[in-house]
Amino acid sequence: MKFNVEKLKAIAKPASPEAMAALEFDIENSDWILESISIAMNIRSLLKDKGISQTQLAEKLNVSKGQVSKLLSGRENFSLKTISRLEKALDTKLISVISPNDKRPKPYPIEEENSASLFVAEP
Repeated sequence: MKFNVEKLKAIAKPASPEAMAALEFDIENSDWILESISIAMNIRSLLKDKGISQTQLAEKLNVSKGQVSKLLSGRENFSLKTISRLEKALDTKLISVISPNDKRPKPYPIEEENSASLFVAEP
């Protein structure tokens, strides 16, 4: 199949101002967004491994199922309070901060076999 540039130009539309704003936001915030995605993926994996549903997690956190869904979307800027509550509800450490002098990440799980740690190094 031959690629038709003229046909593409005829049907292509410029991005809307909203789409451009969303793109700019993603570019400006890519560092924390990537961390959020990583944390959300770890939480999803833990839920699956532990056989916990999103509804059950919502009950443990005393929040709505919609809030849990938002947390697991990978687009939430997690507060330390939220991370701490999640760690308690899942009985697993999600984040460990290491000293700049110690280059090797050290997991700090509550229960070693239930660890899904994200390591954050200071600059």
